[in-house]
Amino acid sequence: REILDQLPAFVVVKDAENNVLDANHTANLYFTGDATSMRGHNCYEMFPPEVAERWHAQDLRVLADGESLSGLVEQMPGSGPPRWMATICFRSAMP
Repeated sequence: REILDQLPAFVVVKDAENNVLDANHTANLYFTGDATSMRGHNCYEMFPPEVAERWHAQDLRVLADGESLSGLVEQMPGSGPPRWMATICFRSAMP
């Protein structure tokens, strides 16, 4: 856990229903301003519908076929100056 929280990258672990199971310190601070507040929330509650739907569709695709997605570049949701992120989506062995 300590290693994840030291990463400058956003790490978010979700289930098949788009609920956040865990997120590292960087993701929590950027998306919510709080170090622990993403856990237990659904992405549809935290992000614009089109963003949550796109991310959920990507997750379901990975869960269905087991193939990782990478090279996805998009503008990050949120206020402030535009920022871009590259997404890697993969199936985790976590229970």
